[in-house]
Amino acid sequence: MKLSIITINYNNLGGLRKTINSVLSQTWKNYEWIIIDGGSTDGSKELIETTYQRLSQSGYNPISFWCSEQDGGIYNAINKGIKLCGGEYINCMNSGDEFYASDVLQKVFQEALIGDIVYGDWYSIYQDRKVLNCIKPEQLWQVFYYKNICHQAIFCKANILKEKGFREDMLLADWIRWTEELFNYTKFQRVPYVICNYYMDGVSSQVSESQFIREHREILTKHAVFISSCNSDYYVFHAIRLLRTNPKLRIPLKFLILFLTKIAKIANKV
Repeated sequence: MKLSIITINYNNLGGLRKTINSVLSQTWKNYEWIIIDGGSTDGSKELIETTYQRLSQSGYNPISFWCSEQDGGIYNAINKGIKLCGGEYINCMNSGDEFYASDVLQKVFQEALIGDIVYGDWYSIYQDRKVLNCIKPEQLWQVFYYKNICHQAIFCKANILKEKGFREDMLLADWIRWTEELFNYTKFQRVPYVICNYYMDGVSSQVSESQFIREHREILTKHAVFISSCNSDYYVFHAIRLLRTNPKLRIPLKFLILFLTKIAKIANKV
């Protein structure tokens, strides 16, 4: 199995129906589908059940597992799905979001995939507009300092997420996970296709500014790249980027962080 798709849902019947139609419309079929419902009471469970029965009767049923039971929230549900995945790559397509077109998976998996984390472009869908997001590989460090690549547009090697899933206590858990992998030299690969429509009415897209700052600061502090005042954290972050991506300077990360942190602290006192 090349790909495992995880869809999580809770009381989002309309969004789930849209996602089901999107996944089942894919022309490329080498995937399994895991649906984790959090115990919905709006008819979502019945929709999943009837969809599963209909697909089973048709002779083609990519749904390898589904459940409807109480869980611990978005990333607890995703982590539950990750444990069940049998594919080489994992994509998390939440209910309400959708693949951009029916041939998306066909295009992605006809490419020579050499990355551990493969990503493409995506549309952020607002009530009054849609915004195309295109992140080039050389922009990753700068982009992850300020924003995220939505997990709906990512195909991550299963072994990475099985070894360590997403934190369940933060709404920015996907950003935290990708940033950690960036620091770990994990290979990111961009494919030149729009992967999905990401609707900006979901829970994780509604993070308050204060919560974003708190969670953002925590992960950068973990990697010792957030240094108290002004913008020194930004410069330390990019100094690490420049030194870590230079093949002639394979400096151990802990030593590099310690050295640059001391420099930043001195600079803040000047």
